[in-house]
Amino acid sequence: MKRLFCVLFLFILSVQSGTSEETKIQEIVQVNLVDLYFTATDQKGHFINDLRKEEITVSEDGVPQSIEHFGAFEGERNEIPILLALVIDNSASMDDKIDEARKLDVARDAGLALLKELGPMDRAMLVQFSDTLKVTELTSNKSSIAEALNNMRPRWWQTALFDALISSVKDLNKTSGRKILLLCSDGMDNMSSTKVDEIYDLAARTPELTTIILGTVSDRPALGMHGKVQSMPSLPMFHGKEILQTLADKTAGFAFFPKNGKDAEKVTELLRTFVRSQYYLTYHPSNEKIDGSWRHIQVTCKRKDVKLHYRPGYYAAS
Repeated sequence: MKRLFCVLFLFILSVQSGTSEETKIQEIVQVNLVDLYFTATDQKGHFINDLRKEEITVSEDGVPQSIEHFGAFEGERNEIPILLALVIDNSASMDDKIDEARKLDVARDAGLALLKELGPMDRAMLVQFSDTLKVTELTSNKSSIAEALNNMRPRWWQTALFDALISSVKDLNKTSGRKILLLCSDGMDNMSSTKVDEIYDLAARTPELTTIILGTVSDRPALGMHGKVQSMPSLPMFHGKEILQTLADKTAGFAFFPKNGKDAEKVTELLRTFVRSQYYLTYHPSNEKIDGSWRHIQVTCKRKDVKLHYRPGYYAAS
């Protein structure tokens, strides 16, 4: 969520003494709004896509707020474009298996499933990473992203996960819209110049972003090209799952860690329903001060046994 401000530029053409002079006048119009994105799940963790405005209440610092606008990302009526970043590890470790399912195949299937849920206004990008990044830029041409997904192959042992993440979020931030980042990785990084705290900070400062994790975590150390255990200077061994979960939590997202092919299929189906089971609301905060203070937000649902997932607040800064 964030405060929104509009800058209105007026151009006035004045005619004086037979000559024309173009005068540029800049008028600052403050539109003080908070926008908030959220999802809802039932007791079994299934996404709910039929909530109504009258079922939702929102408060800021304990003070009830009046919801200005409420909507869902479902169907052709969606007013806000979805920007989807598929950030997928294609290092050699993705040739390993989760039980009987190859990791890269699990990641590819999840990416293809999400693409099918995008509407005509939505756009997607693919970021493949190992020792280098390969980016298929943000586009509404879903077939080009699908082709790139199908052509993915494991290529090298080195993994620059954190560099891939910070590059992807920065690319998403160049465009307005609801931002979803699907990360398929085991959370291990052995060559990034970016630190993990930099990722956490940028994600926390990107209120439109939700990170969904498909964790391809193994119970054994990563092996190098000659069968030796890889050293991980950027990340302690076996901490990959913790980092992935923290990244999801920072963005009110979700982390899934399938243990076999059957689990992976269930996760893929959940991801499909997630894309069109999201909501957004806006309100004019009763506290209009722009003082940089933290504002705590609480959103509740009148329907029983519904859990809402959203960011807990924002800093009231311009």
